[in-house]
Amino acid sequence: MELQKLKTTTPEQGATRSPHWPIAMHEFKATHCDCIYCGPGSGALYGIQIHHIHPFHQVVGVGRADLELDPRNLTPLCESEKGRPAPDHHISEGHLGSFQKNNETVVTDAPRFVGQSRKMIEATTYWQDKSKAADKPFNQWTVEEKTAYRKKLDTDLPVDPAVIARFFPNGLPAPV
Repeated sequence: MELQKLKTTTPEQGATRSPHWPIAMHEFKATHCDCIYCGPGSGALYGIQIHHIHPFHQVVGVGRADLELDPRNLTPLCESEKGRPAPDHHISEGHLGSFQKNNETVVTDAPRFVGQSRKMIEATTYWQDKSKAADKPFNQWTVEEKTAYRKKLDTDLPVDPAVIARFFPNGLPAPV
């Protein structure tokens, strides 16, 4: 893998979801139907989004497209839908208040805030500090930052042969 040739990949610049995403999302949602911040039964009350802990455009951008579909990189968070208002933990906790940001500790932060509203969480110094310290947008990362991120992903979430066999029988695509 030649990280020197990595191009910036953002949704606005053409990162597209895998055609397998709807399958992976629905399978995950079938067994993870409640927001990890709202708790049991919340899926019946609110819209639930399946959130990527490591954003799909970043993992694709460093050559780990498998993580878009890997259940280890997914978590359920509530989000308002038409006629179904929710605490919106997807934007608040998953993206620290802006879809330009990402919270890679969204799952480990959940016990700290379970049952709390978005307003209550965003009023904490902990949340405010995290939001201010969030990574810069992926299209501004250096090659060194992308290389370090790939190394972290490979260490924390090694390639799962079952995901590869199921969704990438010809191997992972090159970084985009």
